[in-house]
Amino acid sequence: VHGTTAAFRLARNVPLTAGRFIDEDDLLERRRVAVVGRLVVDELFGGESPLGERLFLGGVPFRIVGVMARRGVFDGANEDEVIVVPLTTAMRRLFNVDYLDRIYVQAASEDALPTARRQITTLLRARHTARPDDFSIQDQTAVMRAQQQAGGSLSRVVIGLSALALGLGGVGLLAVSLLSVRERYPEIGLRLAVGGRPRDILLQFFTEAVLISVLGAAAGLAVGVVGIEIGSALTRWPMLLSWQAAVYPFSISVAIALVFGAYPALRAARLDPIRALHSR
Repeated sequence: VHGTTAAFRLARNVPLTAGRFIDEDDLLERRRVAVVGRLVVDELFGGESPLGERLFLGGVPFRIVGVMARRGVFDGANEDEVIVVPLTTAMRRLFNVDYLDRIYVQAASEDALPTARRQITTLLRARHTARPDDFSIQDQTAVMRAQQQAGGSLSRVVIGLSALALGLGGVGLLAVSLLSVRERYPEIGLRLAVGGRPRDILLQFFTEAVLISVLGAAAGLAVGVVGIEIGSALTRWPMLLSWQAAVYPFSISVAIALVFGAYPALRAARLDPIRALHSR
């Protein structure tokens, strides 16, 4: 539950799908009105319009006047489960406090952030005489840089692990294909003896390698989709699977099959029919 002012919508760029946001009259009159996120609507009202309905917060009834659009996760919190009420009402009726624990400020532009930060620091130090500073200032550019750095490090780790897994998978495919060729020597020899062409044998084992690899990718993709759904349900954070994440595994699987399936297929195609027929 956030107690805030009408400017919150501009500072946080909050779009609405229904109703209105908190206004100045709500603040002046300490009205018990609320604007809710989409997850609140889905869980408490079954997705139906909640406008005009009552919502009890800490035993205090609030009338819902607006619904925010889906926004997902921001700053580690799910914005879709947020409930916004007038700041004056929250301070008096909900939290019984006379101070603010957070202030959102919107700079005119990204270039103006350093100046705005200095001005805010000067103002807060004039109001807060405690030393060292009993407040902290955080701007979104710093947060985004930290997230990008963390994401880059995580991506490198994931790429490394993925490359290792793909390499091991390729070696496994090579071993399975060689074993398949070895166990089917008599079959291969018979096909070659009755007029089968080496390129047909080559195509057969290439196709089998590709099929095994693609089926593995499909199984992995299915596990990933189930994992995303479970993760979204447990964390209540919306997770999406991009089309690239669905297409790339199959492309890589075909490439791995072509690389690691080449030697077994060539070996099968070059077998001597007589020696193959006498193999056990």
